[in-house]
Amino acid sequence: MVPTDSYHRPDATAAGVVKASLQAALMRTTLLVNSNLTNDPASCPDPSTFYNNAPVNMYAKPWHANGIGGKAYGFGFDDVCSQSSFNLVFNPTAFTVTLLGNRP
Repeated sequence: MVPTDSYHRPDATAAGVVKASLQAALMRTTLLVNSNLTNDPASCPDPSTFYNNAPVNMYAKPWHANGIGGKAYGFGFDDVCSQSSFNLVFNPTAFTVTLLGNRP
């Protein structure tokens, strides 16, 4: 079941979309490259243009550089343009943690 309370529901108002898109553009340093503030995948900037201009978010950049498919959640609203690695399983039946490598 998807949470319906206001804490978990994204702000889908026009102001909420602009707020999320603006933060993502500032954090990824793409605002001057693509000033179209949207969450529409067809209008999103190319991820290869992220973190190329100054000032750069040095916290989020390594997360994306090492994330699977270049996706990670390095700052609030990092899910704008489908760039977070968020996965959701609605009815899990098990959870397994595998630790790799042996330590002496």
